[in-house]
Amino acid sequence: MPWMRSRWHELLHLFFPRHCLLCGRSLVKGEEGICLHCLCDLPRTDWHLQADNPLVEALREAFPFEHGVAFFHFEQGGKMRRLLHAFKYQGHKEIGYWMGRLLAQEWMAVQSDCTRFDYIVPVPLHRDRQRQRGYNQAEWIAQGLRSVWGTPIDTTSLYRTQATESQTHKDRAERWRNVCAVFKVAEDSPLAGKRILLVDDTCTTGATLVGCANALHALPDTRVSFLALAST
Repeated sequence: MPWMRSRWHELLHLFFPRHCLLCGRSLVKGEEGICLHCLCDLPRTDWHLQADNPLVEALREAFPFEHGVAFFHFEQGGKMRRLLHAFKYQGHKEIGYWMGRLLAQEWMAVQSDCTRFDYIVPVPLHRDRQRQRGYNQAEWIAQGLRSVWGTPIDTTSLYRTQATESQTHKDRAERWRNVCAVFKVAEDSPLAGKRILLVDDTCTTGATLVGCANALHALPDTRVSFLALAST
């Protein structure tokens, strides 16, 4: 029964309190992963409030994205960097789900057509990288988006043909070379003629997003947008 589950969770959190991943404070009812104070302190871009923004305008030089947004600034040593590190490398995959839900609600509240997508497509990891990490962080963001919008997720159409080296310490030119032509689309993909939202955790140069979009653009009449949690 729902009320019994609610009481059980309340008792569980009483004896085993959850703590904010950023500041260590005990979380209260309604807080997930990070406390409200830390959530409000994350460096927001507010780009979802704009018809266009600096990131999508820059990437349109390489691909004709329909829409695009990153919700937070990635700052070295900042809270967003620590949150993404916990998300990608410390096994806290639930962070992607919580943040995906938050971003879906905020973008939907803008009352534009930006959220009327046919499919959500997480940026794929190579199978070796996903086996090593245990999950694809972009898929967890996508699951959070789907829980609010109800938009289906496609994780089989877009794939990597090879495992690229880590992008973390590469400059812009090296990043673009590293992902050039490594993405392909399955022949039986249902994405032709659809509005697609590409999802990733971080956009640095945009090379990965553009590589994915170019692969999807091989399908007829596709319209591609993107969402990232953070941008450098």
